[in-house]
Amino acid sequence: AFTHDDKHTSKLYGDGLAFMSSISLCFYLIASKQVRPHVPLPAMLTVVVLFSAITQTAMAMAVQPTITLDDNPATGVFGYLHPAYFNWWCFMLIVTAIGQAGYIGALKYLTAVVVSICMTMEPAMAIVVQNMIRYV
Repeated sequence: AFTHDDKHTSKLYGDGLAFMSSISLCFYLIASKQVRPHVPLPAMLTVVVLFSAITQTAMAMAVQPTITLDDNPATGVFGYLHPAYFNWWCFMLIVTAIGQAGYIGALKYLTAVVVSICMTMEPAMAIVVQNMIRYV
């Protein structure tokens, strides 16, 4: 018999979200592999980032009713435009653009499976690089 356990409900929910994220990533890579040879990289990046921004904003507003469509740094969708976040915003924009350009550019020459494996290894490699920098 199944006994309900509140302590593990959030873990199951997180596992479900991670699974759905991986399924979405598979569709993204397969679609990008098909479209990439026919679309210039800057146009592809623009579409991907715009779609991502709209989707993430809609999802955030659906689960968090306190989010507003203004530039309030604490609750606004455009709060990142606040001058206090300018340096962080520029850094993230550059890093995200380089990462996405690398993955989408690689899809022109590599299979989606190879790119997916590289994406999976990214957190582990970040830890390795962090430790290498620490000891230099």
